[in-house]
Amino acid sequence: MKPQSTYILVAIAFLFAAQISYSNEIDDVKFILDLWPPYRIGVEGKAPTGGIAVEFTNEIFSRLNIAYSSKLYPWKLCLKYIEYGKSDGLMLLTKNAERARYMEFTDVIMTDRDLVWYEPEKFNKKFGKEFTWETFKDLQPYAIGQTAGFNYGDEFNAAVKSLNLKTDSANKDQMNFNKLRYGRIDIFICNETSAINIFKTYPKLKNKFKFAAKPFKTVKFHMAFSKKTNAKKLIPKINKIISQMKTDGTINKILGRSK
Repeated sequence: MKPQSTYILVAIAFLFAAQISYSNEIDDVKFILDLWPPYRIGVEGKAPTGGIAVEFTNEIFSRLNIAYSSKLYPWKLCLKYIEYGKSDGLMLLTKNAERARYMEFTDVIMTDRDLVWYEPEKFNKKFGKEFTWETFKDLQPYAIGQTAGFNYGDEFNAAVKSLNLKTDSANKDQMNFNKLRYGRIDIFICNETSAINIFKTYPKLKNKFKFAAKPFKTVKFHMAFSKKTNAKKLIPKINKIISQMKTDGTINKILGRSK
């Protein structure tokens, strides 16, 4: 073998070994999260003080024996940080085609429901009936409240364009419930757990709304990592831990659910 070939093989072996070493030396992971009670609680610009997502992350990284840090920022900024690799991960979010361009996802950690909410008195006065729906076409007559940056699904996004659905965005779920209360929108698509927390936090909104019998969709929440950071290599280990947490009841315990 020529000396030059030997040098090349040695260099390749060294680089390969360095990559393996690097992948095993992930000792700190940076999460960026948005303020979304009860999933993520705290003050923007600071570390979260609690929430379901934080409890899951604490448990997973405790079992990994790896340190992590996190801060709360507006959701759209969180997505940009992940897209450009300025932060490693996000905790508890749904998957869609756009996010899959720049994120890699763990297995499903928990499921919840997105529901279509309405204010029955105002809706009945305006439309002369209770709200029901079966297909996206049924939503055409209504002003639909949305929260900026929320994942409503690729099918719904396509329907907004093809059916010319009327949407109206606000920055927070609570803002949309206030708009619903005062008749500025007709219906609002919101996560069930988030809505229940809002009604507890803002008593004036409690018992004001109903949701349609047909859920908007069942949602599957994951942990996700930027494709531009090394932390994505933790996903196989995290998936094993998620499976363990489902088997040993930790997921349901954190959610306050029975088996």
